[in-house]
Amino acid sequence: MTHDQGVLLSHTSWGLPALTIVAAMLIHFFDSPRAVPFFISEVDERGVQDAVFTVGLSVAGVAQMLYAWHLYHTVDAQRPRLWFIATLVGLLAALNSILVSQFDTYDYVEEHVLTAMLAFGGGVFWSLLSTVALGS
Repeated sequence: MTHDQGVLLSHTSWGLPALTIVAAMLIHFFDSPRAVPFFISEVDERGVQDAVFTVGLSVAGVAQMLYAWHLYHTVDAQRPRLWFIATLVGLLAALNSILVSQFDTYDYVEEHVLTAMLAFGGGVFWSLLSTVALGS
């Protein structure tokens, strides 16, 4: 992968989920939500916002997995074993970004909550491990 492709993948891995969440929430807001403010998981209910949420986060999760793998192979870490573990955590977090979009909160509440915790918590853990692994 070229440097420019890596940069594009980097921007996609954070920009697409941000755009997806904003778009799905705006669509839901103008579609008579249950209450305001509402949880992001409530947009995965029905209609266009459901498609935006599911497709957007699924594609974003794939982009995040590719980016984690790209970083692993292109960045020299001071602690290679920890860098490998951090990459696995990043891949798991990205996979759960995909899964959280597939398990809607209304029909699969337990699965949705578990995958949301692994996606968000895993992403934070990935960043912490990566920071330590990369060193100064």
